[in-house]
Amino acid sequence: MFVRISADEYSPLGNGLQDSIQYTHYMKAQGVDLIDVSTCGVLPDVPSVYPGYQVPYSEAIRQAADISTAAVGRTVSRTISRPKLNDFHNNGCIGVNRFSFVEVNRH
Repeated sequence: MFVRISADEYSPLGNGLQDSIQYTHYMKAQGVDLIDVSTCGVLPDVPSVYPGYQVPYSEAIRQAADISTAAVGRTVSRTISRPKLNDFHNNGCIGVNRFSFVEVNRH
């Protein structure tokens, strides 16, 4: 089973990374196998976005809770071109054990 969470709301009124790590420990104990890590969307605060901007959250949760994670958030576009894939790779996202899966959106 997997659960999607908003790991950070970028606001003092919402959950932050440490809250999400604690919730992940609880969910893992209840049998969750994978955390689908996103950010924002609950509160109106919006972060700066760039390719792989949510990967550090996936990595932190993966390491702190020893659980599989999925990375999302401008990971690659629907028109996967070599330069975009190289940018994603050069941002340290591919091949360095920062997530278990990557999700590609359909925008």
